[in-house]
Amino acid sequence: YSFAEMAVQSFTAGADILLVCHEYAHMEEAYNGMMKAVKSGQISRQRLDASVKRIVRMKLVKLVE
Repeated sequence: YSFAEMAVQSFTAGADILLVCHEYAHMEEAYNGMMKAVKSGQISRQRLDASVKRIVRMKLVKLVE
């Protein structure tokens, strides 16, 4: 799989955060794959927003602790 495909598959499988290591080109490919999937409707804006909300909620919880 390409990094773009892996990013989209991971996200649609339920991942909220994607780690892409070692090379900037890999991260850029994953990002572009995600952007393409959102723009095409393969990933809904609601699904993306739900992930962002979960990430922000966890960051806020850690700030309070």
